[in-house]
Amino acid sequence: MTSLNLKGAGRALVAGALLGSLGAGPGHAEDVKLEVAFAVPHHRQMYDESTPLFETAHPGIKLRFLTPAVDYDALAQDTLRQSIAGSLPDVMFHGYARVKLMAERGLAVPLDDMLAADGGPEALGYAPASLDACRYQGKLYGIPFTTSMPIVYFNADLVRKAGSDPDHLPSDWAGILELGRKIDGLDGPIQGAVFDYKGNGNWSFLALLSSLGTEPMNAQETRLNFDNAQTLRALQIIHDFGRSGQVDMTRNQWRQAYASGTLGIFVNTSSILTEYQKQIGDRLEIRTMPFPLESKDGRVPVGGACVMMFAKAPAHQRAAWNYLKFMTGPVAQTIVVKFTGYMPNNLKALEDPTLLGEYYRDNPLQLTAVKQLPVATAWYSFPGDNGVRISKEIEEVLNRLGTLKITPAQAQQELIDRVSPLLPH
Repeated sequence: MTSLNLKGAGRALVAGALLGSLGAGPGHAEDVKLEVAFAVPHHRQMYDESTPLFETAHPGIKLRFLTPAVDYDALAQDTLRQSIAGSLPDVMFHGYARVKLMAERGLAVPLDDMLAADGGPEALGYAPASLDACRYQGKLYGIPFTTSMPIVYFNADLVRKAGSDPDHLPSDWAGILELGRKIDGLDGPIQGAVFDYKGNGNWSFLALLSSLGTEPMNAQETRLNFDNAQTLRALQIIHDFGRSGQVDMTRNQWRQAYASGTLGIFVNTSSILTEYQKQIGDRLEIRTMPFPLESKDGRVPVGGACVMMFAKAPAHQRAAWNYLKFMTGPVAQTIVVKFTGYMPNNLKALEDPTLLGEYYRDNPLQLTAVKQLPVATAWYSFPGDNGVRISKEIEEVLNRLGTLKITPAQAQQELIDRVSPLLPH
């Protein structure tokens, strides 16, 4: 913990929690084992760092983590299978786009009463509006745990080699793609520009749609909007990345290509920025820019996860609520921020100079995502039971588009043909 300058803060939190438990009466100290499930294996370290602090503060509770799912879609599929078998974990960290699914299936436990009993959002350091990301039909089914934005990464060294100025980077898709083609023309195994459209509920594609001022369906969710001009424009942008040096790789291979210095421009989540800074060090210069907006009504969906309760037994629910509060509390949120590029979801962490009070002043690259918060919107989730399958269908179409196997117009028609039958009728 000393590497994060959290040693003193962590001890203070633990001491306070222990004092509280001593005064809570004999029924407070319960021996409970909580099963916890999360996605994205390379984020394991932030859970590992938080666990001993939590278990010290709550000596009657032990955590057991399941093997992490590769992404949020995989975690959602695991959850649906586990629900059939009647073996759900007690706590899960689900992507924002899957809150609707977990609520509609009656799997997640509403948290409104528990939050009210603890004094409401402000008492725990939550901005009330931020909780909307984990609400469905007015009920709170989770607490925001991680929050990220899509941003544009540049390799400043390759930008210079291509004859451009990293101090004056393009802020629109036309300029980004033009620079990508210049970088792609450099000698060596260089990819000019990549738009990561893979996995995680089509988050980046949905970001394109939102940035262009449209959503996949109308407000009543009775009609698919994929036949509009904005959708065609979004598909054209992905197609143009395929013409700017994008090679068909897995998400992890693309990320490694940027870290190794062989990728010039990478549209991806802000959540990997800290990891890149650690991996890359001084080997190359990282620059970042906001996700472009082409419409005055454009918005950018937040990515990340809600921590949600699935425990049914009262003792497990009490233990799970303590864990939810801890992981969304100031110390755990500081761990999250400093191990990743996620933004904090606890105001107390931002106000405390020993935690994140001076973090963004000292890490200006991290501000790119924060500055997009005024145009943030929800991560869209399709209605009905086929949300995960729809995401896979869309990804298959985008993969063929990004590898130039189909045109934007063909991709648009395929999206309509493949998604429409999977929607509620």
